[in-house]
Order: sequence, then C-alpha cells, then structure tokens
Amino acid sequence: MIKLLTPARQDLYEIKQFIQQDRPLTARRVMEKILQDIMTLETLPEAGSVVYDKRLQMMGYRYWPVLDGKYIAFYVIYKSQRLVQIRRILSARQDYLPILRGK
Repeated sequence: MIKLLTPARQDLYEIKQFIQQDRPLTARRVMEKILQDIMTLETLPEAGSVVYDKRLQMMGYRYWPVLDGKYIAFYVIYKSQRLVQIRRILSARQDYLPILRGK
C-alpha cells in the first residue's frame, strides 16, 4: 500500500500550482504521471535507491525519480505493514537535504 503523508501531498499541490501558472492544461497530466510513477513502488518498493545521507539512511529513507527524473519521491518502507510511506516529492534541482533534515 502507498500512503502519501501530508508534506508529500503539499508538495504535489505546490508542483501543480507552479505548472498551472504557465501551462494550465498540462498540470493535470503531470500530476497523473507523478502518481503513476509512485505507484510502481507498491509492487517494487525496493526499486528505489537508498539515500546517500547517513542520517537519512538510518531513518530508512529511499528515493525514486518521478516524471522522468524531474522530481524525486522520498519514501520509507514498512515491510511488516506492507506500506510505502511517501514523505516528500521534491524537485531534482533543489537542495533537498536541508528540507528532509528539517532545517
């Protein structure tokens, strides 16, 4: 099962708002593609890579590129619950470590 936490849902909303500024018709398709890419993790949760940051590794963070690598879904697997918890969906261009670390 895939669960998008509130910060990940907020990230999606912000991505959609950003795209709608210039391409309102494209925004919906982009959201659908991002969610479709994320759904891959339901059957292949370990397909994503372990993050490089040691602190985040200890927290179980993995990452999965979505929308052809333009965004990155950060997630944690809870095997006993058969759950993939999507924590954040961030632009691949931004410095995401401070965001994930809460700084």
